[in-house]
Amino acid sequence: MVTNNCKINGTIPSFVQRIQDILRREWHTQVIHTWREGNRCADWLANFSLSLNSWNLVVLKSPPNELQNLMFDDISGACMSRNICLAP
Repeated sequence: MVTNNCKINGTIPSFVQRIQDILRREWHTQVIHTWREGNRCADWLANFSLSLNSWNLVVLKSPPNELQNLMFDDISGACMSRNICLAP
């Protein structure tokens, strides 16, 4: 959504518009892909936001337990292998 590489049906969410506004500034910015295993906390938060069925801002006073576990893994340097399917 941020890089306009996917089609959005309806109104662009306000947080996506804000990110696009930042990218249009006269700064050197770069949007790069990272595998979900590389940032499991961000992946968890993205999936959590989709489960809300709303584009409204949600403030978490403390991370849910599942996210706390991912954060602990990230802080401690735990690694996770990349799961890919190889075509025969």
